[in-house]
Amino acid sequence: IPPASVVGHPAHVMACPGDTAEFTVAAVGSNIEYYWQRDRMNLTDGGGISGSRTDTLSIENVDEDDVHAYRCIVIGDCDENDYDVSDEALLVLDSIPPNAVSRDIVVSLGGEGTVGITAALVDGGSMDNCGIVNLSVHPDWFTCADLGQNTVVLTVEDVNGNEASCPAMVTVEDPLD
Repeated sequence: IPPASVVGHPAHVMACPGDTAEFTVAAVGSNIEYYWQRDRMNLTDGGGISGSRTDTLSIENVDEDDVHAYRCIVIGDCDENDYDVSDEALLVLDSIPPNAVSRDIVVSLGGEGTVGITAALVDGGSMDNCGIVNLSVHPDWFTCADLGQNTVVLTVEDVNGNEASCPAMVTVEDPLD
């Protein structure tokens, strides 16, 4: 009977807040028992934690409190030295900035000689792996002094505070010309 041995270590996990994160370990040996740890403290099921005594640990609805190092101790039934410890794997929250995508637009001055734009007008399909919480554009107000092409900056912010920006061209026209 081979001694307990970790043959597949858990991998690091990047998650978005609210996701479920999973760590998996593979082990060989006789009658293997699993003991998952967070920062070298034993875990038990409950409060969003499940699988603490299985080969797969699940953490539901992850948030900043779950950002730690996780490892698994595997124990066989041969003797008191029949155990092995996996490498630590980290749970990290999303740090990937959004993909900001803009598009050029043409706007016409209104009767007062001004026109405003919104970020949605110049957004060309920006995306993020966890979700976009805010779009903004600067500048967003134009007058007759701005006739012609004007560069604006679209800024995209995701739910974790990561930002990305890109330029767009706003062509301001005077409908009376």
